[in-house]
Amino acid sequence: MSIIDKIKSVKNFLPGIGFSSGKDNTFGITNGGGSNSKSKNLQNIVFPASLERSRKDLEDWKEAITLAEDAWLPYRVAMQKMYEVTVLNEHLAACMERRKDLTLLREFEIQNANGEKDKKWTEYFQKTWFTQNVLNYILDAQAYGYNLISIGDIVDSVPKNPTIIQRRFVSPDRQLVSPFEYNPSGIDFRDEPYAKWHIWVPTLPTNGISNCGYGLLYNVSKTEIYLRNNLAFNQSFIQMFAQPYRVLKTGKTEGPERDQAQAALEAMGDAGYIMLDMMDELEFMSDGAHGNGYKSYNDFEHRLESKISKLWLGHSDAIDSVPGRLGSNQPSVSGGRTDSISAISPVTKALRDKQSKDAAFVSPIVNEGVLPKLQALGIDIPYGHKFKFLNDAEEREVREQDLREKQQVATLAQTMADGGLKMTAAYFEEQTGIACS
Repeated sequence: MSIIDKIKSVKNFLPGIGFSSGKDNTFGITNGGGSNSKSKNLQNIVFPASLERSRKDLEDWKEAITLAEDAWLPYRVAMQKMYEVTVLNEHLAACMERRKDLTLLREFEIQNANGEKDKKWTEYFQKTWFTQNVLNYILDAQAYGYNLISIGDIVDSVPKNPTIIQRRFVSPDRQLVSPFEYNPSGIDFRDEPYAKWHIWVPTLPTNGISNCGYGLLYNVSKTEIYLRNNLAFNQSFIQMFAQPYRVLKTGKTEGPERDQAQAALEAMGDAGYIMLDMMDELEFMSDGAHGNGYKSYNDFEHRLESKISKLWLGHSDAIDSVPGRLGSNQPSVSGGRTDSISAISPVTKALRDKQSKDAAFVSPIVNEGVLPKLQALGIDIPYGHKFKFLNDAEEREVREQDLREKQQVATLAQTMADGGLKMTAAYFEEQTGIACS
């Protein structure tokens, strides 16, 4: 019996409090909105624990990587907790949503072994369980470094409630789920019966230390810490130098009269105030920037946000550019053209590249992970079927390049003809593949 099962077996320890996955009890829910079955959803082995979002600084950032790269017992707990604070930043959240939209709004289809669309199975995957759940979870793995997806219960041959296992309880190095934080033991999600109900989505390691990447959020977290601190400093600056500051000089040094004067200051509003004796002085020291000191905060904020945009979206102006301005054209994300030829600005080109990169990440996971798992669970998806995004950038660009090369040959033939020369039909057919006489 696991420790969770033992705790759940305790009855009447405190009135009204117990651990259950049933509908009749709202205390100690562990399934994260997914299946109540431990086999189908390993989140059920995790001991109910609140996520503490404490203040993070650069020391926490350094500690997170130190714990993740420990030679004997690596843990991702501190790293994943740091990420949950990082993603609360509004600018970063907008960048994350924008990049995911590039993929989530694309059209796709399920093709048979001949590369033809299978309408039935395309409609099957166009439902919420896949488009809003599974695809989102796969894309999130790039941000957080990994995701362990629970397929959950299957009702009428459709996954009812796919969800993820809380990442801080998942060890990608040991490939197990632990019931507690910083617990080196747990359940290996590669073992049966868990393996057939869970989809492991890792990312590529870049340093040869771990078998799984740290995710894009690790690089962004340091910048976001600076951005958050800058906002706090800016807030203090506004409170001290932008808001009115009330100063009262009084000869009332103590007693009810001084208390009454202080109460009157407090009732005047939210701005700061101070009470001074008649001989005291208050002076605000500035940097001598003639009242322009506030600009340093705005400039620093802009530079930090630009760095986040550049990393996440490939260009510093990818989230703030205005349509109509030079270099600000945005791509269509709902199945439109994704080739480089249609990317007429650096911003659009950067977004196209991210869109293609994410498609290259998602497609193999769906074809090598999601489809085989569903087939093994008895869903009669024909073998040989595959998932494919439409208007794929690489294929379209190859076709565009081929057409350009053929056009160059045709232009050369026309130029030769205008000069009294003639290109042989054999050479023209060889270069263009177009039969002619």
